[in-house]
Amino acid sequence: MMSRRITKHGMVVLLFGSLVLCYLVFGRVSEIITRGNWSCKEAVTAYQFKKVNGNSLKGLVKTCMENGINLSDNRFKFDYLKRNLMGFSCSQSWEYLRVPKPLVALASYPGSGNTWTRELIETTTGLHTGSIYTDWNFEGSKICPTRGKIFIVKTHLQSNITHHPDCATMGVSNLNYSKAIFILRNPYNALLAEFNRQNAIKLPGTSFFNAGESLAPINLFGSEKWRQFVMKEVNVWKDMTLYWLEKYGRPVHVLVYERLRENTLSEMYNLTKFLNIDVPFNSLYCLSSNTTGKYHRVKPKWMTKEKLYNKVLSKKVNTIIENVNAKVGSRMNITDILHSYLLPFD
Repeated sequence: MMSRRITKHGMVVLLFGSLVLCYLVFGRVSEIITRGNWSCKEAVTAYQFKKVNGNSLKGLVKTCMENGINLSDNRFKFDYLKRNLMGFSCSQSWEYLRVPKPLVALASYPGSGNTWTRELIETTTGLHTGSIYTDWNFEGSKICPTRGKIFIVKTHLQSNITHHPDCATMGVSNLNYSKAIFILRNPYNALLAEFNRQNAIKLPGTSFFNAGESLAPINLFGSEKWRQFVMKEVNVWKDMTLYWLEKYGRPVHVLVYERLRENTLSEMYNLTKFLNIDVPFNSLYCLSSNTTGKYHRVKPKWMTKEKLYNKVLSKKVNTIIENVNAKVGSRMNITDILHSYLLPFD
């Protein structure tokens, strides 16, 4: 009996020891690579096909920064990956869902980077995104979201309404979103982007979205049209923000445009957690080839908020920002970013 007890005890000790060893070897890999044992090249190679988690992503970022390669501010260039990873490539073809998922609204005020965010989501997940509109530049926008082939749906509305023609053929006018992603962008820049879109000029002999194209002419910014646009649309920005962050009533992930530009990898990883999607590191690596987007407008030097918003307009926009902050800033943990949006004026 004694020998059997010892054998069982020994097995328990051995099993416990094995579990501890597994934890030390596998559970703390991100801690190991931050100690200088790996180079950035070795780290990105080792992690390429592994599932992303927060600790390993932080460890990878730290290791590469110690090697002079900063992943957190998008200086992690696509050519670095091609040079250092054998056979590295990024797919340019996405898939439709094989099994339907609950719909998720990708909501924003126009001009807040919705199109670029869809590009990033498709690159990260390998899945088509959809829209309540028939956006010509996305395959997933051709079909009604309720067909079960897409689940992330672009909208600029303060509701779940859709007027998509394919939805109309199905008798669908409302989409039952299970949760939402709200893209928050500095209203000074969002309003400027939307004014450019609405008043764009087409220069002969240029390619789409080149410098000077899809931009409003300079003379419009000193006009009554610009003043009226800002005074009206900043309230639309406020109503849009408060609808999704205060009135919507279901889970919402705030995707701050400025943070997404500065730290694309980490922000997109946080978004995949909200969406309950597991992704490998090489999907995040592919974001380094798309940090500006295909549809980015190149603005001239004169087109800055400091130059285009006079004292009256700045006071109006600042007041709206403060109003939004008072209602949802603390609860949504965005007080710091909203304060950073305020524009000083004399």
